[in-house]
Amino acid sequence: MWREPTNALDILRQEQQRMKMTTGASDLDSLIGGIEEGTSYLFYGDMGVTTVLVHQILVRCVASQKEGGFDSQAIYFNNTDYYTARTTLSPTLLGEFAKKMQIDPERVFRNVLVVAAYNEERQKIVSRKVCDLLRRQQEVKKEEDRVRLVVLHNATCFLPGSSSPMNTVQNLTHVVGALKASCSQKASLVVTATAVGSAQPWRLPKPMGGSFFQALDECDCPSEEDKESIQRRPNVHQSDARQAPTEGHASRGCVEARFCGRERSVG
Repeated sequence: MWREPTNALDILRQEQQRMKMTTGASDLDSLIGGIEEGTSYLFYGDMGVTTVLVHQILVRCVASQKEGGFDSQAIYFNNTDYYTARTTLSPTLLGEFAKKMQIDPERVFRNVLVVAAYNEERQKIVSRKVCDLLRRQQEVKKEEDRVRLVVLHNATCFLPGSSSPMNTVQNLTHVVGALKASCSQKASLVVTATAVGSAQPWRLPKPMGGSFFQALDECDCPSEEDKESIQRRPNVHQSDARQAPTEGHASRGCVEARFCGRERSVG
């Protein structure tokens, strides 16, 4: 569909009006410029490190704008397989970060909304519910009651044990694409995935789930080339990932960060 062209000044004004928040890790902020509303991000790496980073970002979302946050609610969409990749939200860790930032932990607990999927079918159902909630945000009057962050944590956890990796990837592409579209105006989407080690020590870790993340800018399914690669080997190398060490608890490792955003596409 044809759209009337816009000029660079209008784009600049739009960018200046978008809210931004810090990740809480200065090295990561210097790489990606913080978390910007209407933009999607992919972080992958060691599960323990990404889990800590996610808790830190959730607390930052609740923090006031003066404190580098969104002053709003956040949705923690956990994907957990009790047999292979179990993850849970840790109120203790949220409370530790809240106290460190001098934020009332109870305020954080009230404003972090938690949903979970325990299998692929549940992942689709929960994603539809989250999208419906985001579409109803226009009816919310108080800014602090709005959802400005959705974290899809451990998104690829159902892939390792899948009997049909290609179908699992297509399902995940649909889920992330729908969430990305629902977040495109006033919310940010953070997706985390597990990385697997590389056989060659000089190569960056590979994100579990393959290169289909690169297609999320158009919300498309994987290309024919990606399909062949995924069928041969579920864990496909994703090139041009950037290494971003984090601070505090997350200094125990590092995560790879990629933009899947509207104006911040890579790959």
